Amino acid sequence: MLRVGVWVAAGLGLLLVAAAVWIGVRGALAYGQLQDAQRVVADTRAHLQDGPARERGLRELAEHTGAAHGLTSDPIWRAAEVLPWVGTQLRAVSGVSAALDETATGTLLPLSDAVGALSPASFSPVDGRIPLDAFVALQEPVADAAAHAGAALTTIDAVSRDGLLPPLREAVDDVQAQVAELDDLAATLDRTTRLLPAMLGADGPRTWLVLFQNNAEWRSLGGIPGAMVILHADDGALTLTAQDSAAAFPRADAAGVDLGEEITAIFGERPAQWMLNTTQLPAFDLAAEVAATMWADRHGQGIDGVIALDPVALSFLLEATGPIALADGSTLTAQNAVSLLMSDVYARYVDPSEQTHSSHPPHHRSSTCSPPARPTPAPCCRASCARATNDACCCGARIPRSRLCWRARRSAGDFPHPTTRSDDSASTSTTARGRRWTSTCARKPRSRGTSARRPPRARSGTRPSR
Repeated sequence: MLRVGVWVAAGLGLLLVAAAVWIGVRGALAYGQLQDAQRVVADTRAHLQDGPARERGLRELAEHTGAAHGLTSDPIWRAAEVLPWVGTQLRAVSGVSAALDETATGTLLPLSDAVGALSPASFSPVDGRIPLDAFVALQEPVADAAAHAGAALTTIDAVSRDGLLPPLREAVDDVQAQVAELDDLAATLDRTTRLLPAMLGADGPRTWLVLFQNNAEWRSLGGIPGAMVILHADDGALTLTAQDSAAAFPRADAAGVDLGEEITAIFGERPAQWMLNTTQLPAFDLAAEVAATMWADRHGQGIDGVIALDPVALSFLLEATGPIALADGSTLTAQNAVSLLMSDVYARYVDPSEQTHSSHPPHHRSSTCSPPARPTPAPCCRASCARATNDACCCGARIPRSRLCWRARRSAGDFPHPTTRSDDSASTSTTARGRRWTSTCARKPRSRGTSARRPPRARSGTRPSR
């Protein structure tokens, strides 16, 4: 019996040693694959504008992340994950590999394929209309890519940091931050491709109140809405039908919009009385409702939604569309938009009415918006990312079917509302908080207590570095 016990113990020992060697070798191979993946990411970023090079790089990246995932998900590795301490390290490695493989194969590659299938001409205006078919064609692949990005974030969020070796903990945090950023951008793109056709009048005419905020005169949502225009959208054709100045609006009846006791106790009734103070409300859905009500009372015109831009967002849009001639003869460009609108105009003009008038584009009461004949995708993408990474753009819509796709999964939290709105009449809002356009009405708690490390955000009123 003793001899049998010795042989059994020796056999178990050999199995443990073999398992340890197996895991060690596969772990080393997985580490090498992830190192190669990191190198490929750096190379691919340098050639994003080169379609074939980008495609080759992403496919090579998927091969490396897939190999790393396969090396860290076999039965022996999984069995060892139940061990104390050692299993914690192994679960972290397999979680990182799985998350990276999900983003490479499920998000980056499909997005690249979908975008590569379309040419810049697909977005070029035809007879004064922005073609909407290209955006519709992107909806399904973008939604699938966003779902995979969310799944990858869930995977990496589930990795516990307790007991991890410091280098491994730092690596997990770095990957988590990168996956979270990709998830933010993919979700933003998903909401944009789903909502943009409806905003541009794909299923019926839409009337938008566009507020131009000025961060030089600070409010909770960015700045005062000094100037505003009405943008009419119908099947991709955009027309400016009216414009006004917030200073020209008389004092409104505060009873027109019930702010509720909580909000009134903090801000009083001024946000519901003066157009200049509507953005004093930190919840854009409520601010948009107040602004739309004031416009309807003054002009007798119903509004489908409200869009707000600040000089930072405008500067990036100008990079994609080109400069605009202003009423005072000067030119508004991507380079001077922030300084001109937030500083120079105050130095040139003392009268507030002249300050507002000088920043208006010289157009007639009704004029057709002419998009650039040959839009350049890179600046357009940078403009979209700029809005997503800065508190630069807000949008609220009363389009019922767009409500769900415009809501974000994470946000800065809810703000007390005086009434409960039904789905059919809700004013859905999005405002850039963190790294995406997020809804102030939806909040999804993180699955772990440790917050992701994010790059510092640029302050409002400054153009962030790219």
